[in-house]
Amino acid sequence: MTKPTDDDQAFRQLIAREFGEQLTGQTPAALPSTTAPDVEEPAQGIFSFAEAMERADPAPDEIDLFVPPEPEPLHLAGMRIQTQLGIALLVQAVVVGVLQLFGFWMPGWVGALSGLAAAGGLLTLLLGIPRHRDDDDDGVRL
Repeated sequence: MTKPTDDDQAFRQLIAREFGEQLTGQTPAALPSTTAPDVEEPAQGIFSFAEAMERADPAPDEIDLFVPPEPEPLHLAGMRIQTQLGIALLVQAVVVGVLQLFGFWMPGWVGALSGLAAAGGLLTLLLGIPRHRDDDDDGVRL
């Protein structure tokens, strides 16, 4: 057991001044057990929390989950030529990079040209992004 310090004494005095209680160095006595009182059934017309919760929580089979509509397919023919070029350059760079990663031998200039193609394709796609939104456009499609 530890020896009481001046801080402990100051704390006891503070509690005595504020609440009129004297603290002792002993552990608190066990709290009396509390049991829930008997709940009577509510009379007709009186709010019942249990009934409200039963009505508010629907059964799992009654929950209607949102299913988004199928997106439109991506038609490459309907895109601008600038977008097609950017996508082609990026795809070519990825294919060459994967082939080199798996050990297919290619001259060094192919890898360098592939890196430049990836940068060019990305730059082409980024420059093709619209800068201003139309007033009647909701921004869903580019």
